Amino acid sequence: MITNFPFTSSLATVDKSFEEVRMRLKFIFILMSAFILSGCESGDSSGNNSLLEEDENGVPLSCLEDANAPCPGAKKESIRKTFGAVPTDILFVLDESCSMSTIANNMKLGFESLESGQYPANTLMGVTYMSPVMQSGNGELDFSTPYHNKVDTLLPGHMKLVNETHIADYVAAYPEYAGDFSKEACSNSWFEPTETNASGDSCLSAAVQLAPICTGIEAGVVSLLQMLEKYNQEGERLFRPGANVSIILVSDTHEPGAGYWGRNGAPERMANFEEIIYAVSRNSRGISSLKVGGILPVPKKGHPELEGLKVIGDIPQTDAEAKINGEGFWDYSYLPLIKTFQGAVSHAKSSDWTAMAESLVEDAKTTGTILLEPKSKAKKVLKITVNGEVVDPSTYFIAFGGEVISLRYSSPTDVDLDIQIFYEESLD
Repeated sequence: MITNFPFTSSLATVDKSFEEVRMRLKFIFILMSAFILSGCESGDSSGNNSLLEEDENGVPLSCLEDANAPCPGAKKESIRKTFGAVPTDILFVLDESCSMSTIANNMKLGFESLESGQYPANTLMGVTYMSPVMQSGNGELDFSTPYHNKVDTLLPGHMKLVNETHIADYVAAYPEYAGDFSKEACSNSWFEPTETNASGDSCLSAAVQLAPICTGIEAGVVSLLQMLEKYNQEGERLFRPGANVSIILVSDTHEPGAGYWGRNGAPERMANFEEIIYAVSRNSRGISSLKVGGILPVPKKGHPELEGLKVIGDIPQTDAEAKINGEGFWDYSYLPLIKTFQGAVSHAKSSDWTAMAESLVEDAKTTGTILLEPKSKAKKVLKITVNGEVVDPSTYFIAFGGEVISLRYSSPTDVDLDIQIFYEESLD
């Protein structure tokens, strides 16, 4: 009789040994998997935990320090901004309504004072008006139909910049207003601050002459954005490439609220900061910086809108000092926008408007919002540094589909800035 016991016993011993080896290998495999998984979760298959280290804003340090770090689409770019060498464009958006006659003398003296101001090299000025056009229910603009029936499309600064041809066309159509345009405007729409016409009249003083047209509505931001859209349709840009742009709203009131926006053929609200950045960038790509300021009604001391607002000149101490005429102030709607753009405002009623106007344009020599154009479309901004200092994330945002990064940063235009942007590239 042949027995299988010894062989069976050997197999059992082998099975037991194999099972022990198998269990040990399984344990090692589990340990290795956990180790590898921890490295993957940190974004580094090598097991390096550098991506777990974050800065104060929660951004992985390796993404910020090395553009080749394992962060999908991570980019680092250095942009050196030399604002003192770029052109400066100053656009006045002027209220052309008949109520402006109450501050006509102050305005005349104020603009005359601007002619001899000390501006950055290569500064040009232009003037446009505040009367908007009709808007259809789907948002389309009808440039042949001004919002108010008293406004004629021939008005010298309606949806365009004031120049000699535009004034001549208007006076030819409405000769009764010839006396309101006694100075001959310059032929070019953009002119140097000290530039004059053949008669020696200032181009700026001639451009801000106004006929008493009761437009029924003064909407500086709306009309500006509408004009930019008109320029887009005509294939023209408003501001020069690389320019430091200052937009100065000049009015005896502010942009209206619900009393206007709820009416047919009007926008629902005033455009906000991001929408203005988008509109200007869409029309005039490549400008260096953008600032919005104003010569406008300023509230009396203690008003909440004064908090954080840069006011040049005296602040009204009473309601009587704040009041300019019968125009409403619409909750001082321009002031939050001016604060966001880090601009300045002067009270339009003050008798020393001349000195304030000079100071206001001096303020235009500082940056407000810097527009950066990365080499690749940005999906997310990780960090921005200026001259080595990290800037507050609340001061920047991505605009124009990632092609523009808007950075609110105030700096004199004669100071060079070394700006580094760390961002995730859009892989779309």
